[in-house]
Amino acid sequence: MLQALNEMQEVCDFPLSKIVYVMTDFTESNFKFWKDHPGLAPFIASGQLDIAIFDAVNDTSITLHHSKVTIAPGSVKNPLCVVANYLFDSLSQDGFKVEDGELSEVLCHRDDDEKLVFTTRPLSGPAYGVQEYDSVLQAYSQELGNTHFPFPVGPLKCLSKLGESSGNRFILAMSDKALRTTEDLHDFKQ
Repeated sequence: MLQALNEMQEVCDFPLSKIVYVMTDFTESNFKFWKDHPGLAPFIASGQLDIAIFDAVNDTSITLHHSKVTIAPGSVKNPLCVVANYLFDSLSQDGFKVEDGELSEVLCHRDDDEKLVFTTRPLSGPAYGVQEYDSVLQAYSQELGNTHFPFPVGPLKCLSKLGESSGNRFILAMSDKALRTTEDLHDFKQ
């Protein structure tokens, strides 16, 4: 991507030297690979590239390794451009079940034999206490019929944190496996 941006420099209306591409990952091994990669070294040396460890669900800030700049809520003046490649489908999802219009959460645990066991527990109130999330769940319980479905709580938390950091000014380009419509959710019926 940085090579492509550099090739476009003559046709851009803004200086590319103002753009910093930040590569993040949750794992230390990827971070170390990037840090020592000779192909990335020129971009790091020019300041066009920085790297960081980032837990997309739980971290509230990102500290860049080379510049030591911290991206935190309210710290970004310009809009963010976020490129997420197979990020959101690897973040936490909660499970729910609708049966006869009643919404239950699906819980997973290991039994004494270390086998996964799924149980359901009817919800006695809002699942999250976050109006936007709970209203989607309520709509699903009325619209989907009897089914199981995942709810992308991890990706939603990540998007919320990105919004907080950028004053809700960001663009997202993503490549993930995902369900896009309520019709897709019907495929989860048992």
